[in-house]
Amino acid sequence: GVIPAPGPGPVPDPDPAPDPTPDPAPDPDPVDPTPSPVNPEQIPAVPENPAASLSVTDDPSAGKTAKEPPVTEKSINDDGSTTEKTFVENNDGSTTVTEKTTSKDNSTTISRTVVTESDKTVKTRETVENKDGSKVETVRTQKEGYLIEKTVETTSDGKTREVSHSVITDEATRAVTETKTTVDTDGSTTESSRTTQNNKDFKEVYVEKDRNQNLIEAKEISRVSDPATGRATETEKIISGDGTSKETKIVKGSDEKVLSFSETQTSSDGFTTGSEYSGKKDGTLKLDSMSMVSAPVAMKASLKAADDELLGADSASLIIPGTITGIEQETFIVSEIGNGAFKGLKLSSVTLPDTLTKVDEDAFSDCGITELNISGKVNKGMFGKNALSGCGTGKKGKGLTINVQSKKYQKQMKKQLKKAGAGKAKVVIQK
Repeated sequence: GVIPAPGPGPVPDPDPAPDPTPDPAPDPDPVDPTPSPVNPEQIPAVPENPAASLSVTDDPSAGKTAKEPPVTEKSINDDGSTTEKTFVENNDGSTTVTEKTTSKDNSTTISRTVVTESDKTVKTRETVENKDGSKVETVRTQKEGYLIEKTVETTSDGKTREVSHSVITDEATRAVTETKTTVDTDGSTTESSRTTQNNKDFKEVYVEKDRNQNLIEAKEISRVSDPATGRATETEKIISGDGTSKETKIVKGSDEKVLSFSETQTSSDGFTTGSEYSGKKDGTLKLDSMSMVSAPVAMKASLKAADDELLGADSASLIIPGTITGIEQETFIVSEIGNGAFKGLKLSSVTLPDTLTKVDEDAFSDCGITELNISGKVNKGMFGKNALSGCGTGKKGKGLTINVQSKKYQKQMKKQLKKAGAGKAKVVIQK
């Protein structure tokens, strides 16, 4: 049989009605479903901010009753704006001053109410309103040793940014705590707190999160003095949202010179490097040791499987910094590498900073270094006994190339090769 052709079917509507429920606009910054690698318990807690509970709509004059009729005065200011101010003495001994200033072109109005209580506590509410609909509202309570305030900024399209700020002095200890909380227009938050005592000791906490409350960065810094010894211990811990972290510890003497400096950095995949420094009399630092750990494998003195698993089949290049940054951007110069500081670490290339004046015994022994770059001077007696022993590809430093900056330093370096355990190393002038 013959299959009949299909009929014309229903006639389409030439002008269909629009869909009453249009597709929702995509979220420009959707919530990332990937959990943060940072354990919430690792994030330091910021002390509660008492200003966070304030409301910018609160009227400090609410409930006040006038003792005498108000006194009002009006004035025209030099910029053409006008101000109307009213003064009221209240029955409870407080005073209320209200003030309203309007710009010459009526584009901005500033309204302010200030209540001064009988105990000298000052409560303020201020609103700045602009013709485009934007405004800034602030409430504040202040007295000796106590300040709490909140500001809410509203844009012309209705977005808000909120800042809560407090500064409170503990009457018993005289410690001053300043706390600040910011909620930005996109919902991201920043919290910080700093408590200071004796003008030197302090504890500071900082936490920054994105609009989805995923950690961006957290920081905890402190300084604690020991009155008995005069020493002070400074610590800093930084955690980033990707799981990387850095911890620093500095011990200073009564003269504020560094006695010891330690630093540990951990990558998001668990690779950790640690450095230990000791302070010298001239204020510079000596690099005493460096360790590298990859959970659960540690880099040990033996250049065996642990090293290959950590760094791969090829050994690593290392650039030793001439300066390191401590807590609150304080910088220190590295002038010496201590005994056995890198002993046994599998390294192919090492660059020494121009701040370096001494490399102690066994500093790079058994590292297998094939290239050593000296950025600065080569001083007399700079390299200690066996400082380069076990470097290169053969015995007595064979296969090790040492790059120096001048012919003078080349001559000086050659004199030290035998003592350093690398008598067959090649010393060349770096181009």
